Amino acid sequence: MTPAPEQEQEQEPTRDRLERILLATLPLDDESRPLYLVYNQYFALALTEPALAAQPYTSDVGALDAWLVDQLRACQARGQLAPTAVLADEATALLALTTGLGNAVLAGTRSPGDARRVLARHLDRLLGPSAGGARPAI
Repeated sequence: MTPAPEQEQEQEPTRDRLERILLATLPLDDESRPLYLVYNQYFALALTEPALAAQPYTSDVGALDAWLVDQLRACQARGQLAPTAVLADEATALLALTTGLGNAVLAGTRSPGDARRVLARHLDRLLGPSAGGARPAI
């Protein structure tokens, strides 16, 4: 019997779940590239249009930040992350890293493989290596 999706997610180590979700925010294939490009175009326009800049990009702009903090808190409780780590800062750093990697992939200065590798190595340093040793397929 195959576990329900909720059970599978519960069994997935938090570090691996973080990697999978953060990889999903990157333009790593032909399907995800257009969405990332539109997001960047909207962002660039918002830099010069005050009315547009006043509008949130999504209905819950802090959702990913909050989710990342919750995931990092779980890692901290298991001893994977230093008790002195500032969780909001670590979440911000992860988002900044993925934004920079995504822009580099979009611009063609980094490959999707580079982005996967750099993110994985950062998470390895922050939380320890992936439990399964294998990288999530995205």
